[in-house]
Amino acid sequence: MYYYEKIVTCEPLILTKKQIEDIFLYFDQIYTVNQAFLDDLQKYKIDNKLTLLVGEAFMRFIPYLRVYQ
Repeated sequence: MYYYEKIVTCEPLILTKKQIEDIFLYFDQIYTVNQAFLDDLQKYKIDNKLTLLVGEAFMRFIPYLRVYQ
């Protein structure tokens, strides 16, 4: 978010609007998936189950990791 806000609000723009859209096209989806994955891992760590359930977390998030393609 930090870089996106800086790039969009700087004067004069250092990138065209098209370039900004291309770079940050799936940014919101990637951020949301990463945050949800991190939340799960942190919950498992607090519950002292991280080593047991890390594979389960990856399996659950595999369909959402396609956004990285």
